[in-house]
Amino acid sequence: MIVRKAIPKDFEAVREIDREFFVWACKINPWLDPDYVKVRHGPDFRKSFFDRKEVFFVAEDDGKIVGYSEGIIENLPSPFKNKKVGVLESLYIIKEYRSQGLGERLSREVLKWLKSRGIKEYKLTVHHANATAYRLYKKMGFKDYFWSLRM
Repeated sequence: MIVRKAIPKDFEAVREIDREFFVWACKINPWLDPDYVKVRHGPDFRKSFFDRKEVFFVAEDDGKIVGYSEGIIENLPSPFKNKKVGVLESLYIIKEYRSQGLGERLSREVLKWLKSRGIKEYKLTVHHANATAYRLYKKMGFKDYFWSLRM
């Protein structure tokens, strides 16, 4: 199993895995619009995939893309000390490849990429129903920062 930076020929495979991720996310998050998948996987996703301020890494097993991570550099408003923050935007592993350490490997590659661009702070969002991902991020050193409540 290898983890590497995504290349243009990985686009369709990553888009398919991201589509699976979004369908799964809609099941645990009632505020997500399942129809957004049509927008997300059109020109917006292509732009994200090829944007220099974003990066995708893939996990590959014998030529098959089985997971991906996405990182972005986000500009922050004036009150913040650091004007840029690295965001672990997405992470998804297809079901049969979970619990093999790929999530951590993919996440760490994004963090290394962000650090190589001078980013010193990192953030992510994880849904409260995704306890597995939450435990992974805590293990990696992420700390609870803020609670977001909805009604």
